[in-house]
Amino acid sequence: MFSKHSLLSVIILTTLLLAVPAAHAGIMTADLSITKTDGAATSIPGTMVTYTIVGANAGAADVLGGTVADTFPAILTGCTWTCVASAGSSCTAAGAGDINDAVNLLNGGTVTYTATCGIDPSATGVLSNTATISSALTDPNMADNSATDMNTLTPMANLVISSVLTPSPATAGQIFTVDVTVTNNGPSDATSVTVTSTFPPGAIFNSTTGCAEDPNGVPTCTLGTIPAGQASMFSILATAPAAAGNGSLTLAAASPVADPTPGDETEIIPIAFNVEIPTVSEWGLMLLALMLGGAALWRMRR
Repeated sequence: MFSKHSLLSVIILTTLLLAVPAAHAGIMTADLSITKTDGAATSIPGTMVTYTIVGANAGAADVLGGTVADTFPAILTGCTWTCVASAGSSCTAAGAGDINDAVNLLNGGTVTYTATCGIDPSATGVLSNTATISSALTDPNMADNSATDMNTLTPMANLVISSVLTPSPATAGQIFTVDVTVTNNGPSDATSVTVTSTFPPGAIFNSTTGCAEDPNGVPTCTLGTIPAGQASMFSILATAPAAAGNGSLTLAAASPVADPTPGDETEIIPIAFNVEIPTVSEWGLMLLALMLGGAALWRMRR
């Protein structure tokens, strides 16, 4: 049996062993963490986004050969990045594409990445991007080893409408053509684009070319999606009012996507309807000459 003295010695020795720091027992630990933000809650497709990613080591051990990684989602294009490390720590100075970088982080050290990407003009929904940090050492707190930045995508598309009237001025009672161009100056794709036409009183719609509804595209012509930086065209064939005068044709383009510069997606075209002046044919001129000549002979004989 143990004496009281021996039992007390065992208790003291056990307590001392439990109190030995993990590092002294051969277990190296490093408390890594990472943060990521672009400083905004929303992003516009077709523009650029810049992320700041910071990896840190709160200790106790230095980290040699850790990894900072970020696989950018498919809607982010042309990504480039730079990195700056605190004194004594290190990372790759610059790169392109996804980040998968070997880092050295001293106790208390940091590495700061600045990543810039383009957002696909057709992107919708939510932009979600996650960065991670890891090493071979035991980490007492894994909850902060990844960071996700989430932005709501808010597309914006600047639609501009223009047209050419032929003939100009139009002739009363005759057919005229309006060639319409709708340009999307971006930055995002414009979806479900339509153009509504309002004719002057007395004008008659005949047909359209280039609308989803051909030939019955008026008063509304559906053009579908117009990508950023591109244009869609269609033509209207109509008959001018029978009476001479002045009027106007209003063209208005629309899309569910917000327009950052409203106003230039509508155009009002002044139209003058002239009365056609009859022209004299060659036979008519010959007949007129004979009539005038006959009248002159008749007067001479009198």
